[in-house]
Amino acid sequence: MPAPHVLSYDKRARNTPMETNRQAALDALNEAIAQLQEVVPLARMQEPITLHAVTPFPQVLETTFGRELWFAGLHAIHHWSMVRVIAGELGIKLEDSFGFAPSTLVHMESKASLGKTKM
Repeated sequence: MPAPHVLSYDKRARNTPMETNRQAALDALNEAIAQLQEVVPLARMQEPITLHAVTPFPQVLETTFGRELWFAGLHAIHHWSMVRVIAGELGIKLEDSFGFAPSTLVHMESKASLGKTKM
């Protein structure tokens, strides 16, 4: 029996104001943060979700809220890494950890503790 919650990353609004308007992007980001702050503390990480995906063939997979939350976080880091490169080209200094996956930060820290150069 499929989970009562259904998720699709492929069905989403495109060409929205946040793609071209900084204030709209900031508003959307703040709204997303507020939603996460409201939902995540009360969420059951093992809550089942049915995921519909196009790969390009339609797929239906069973997953959990926690797994998809983790995926979304890592996918955001993937985009932040691109922001990091662009910021560097523009001479903008970001926090050292910005745009790096947690596993990369752990790896870099383990190298630094062995006397190697940090980032």
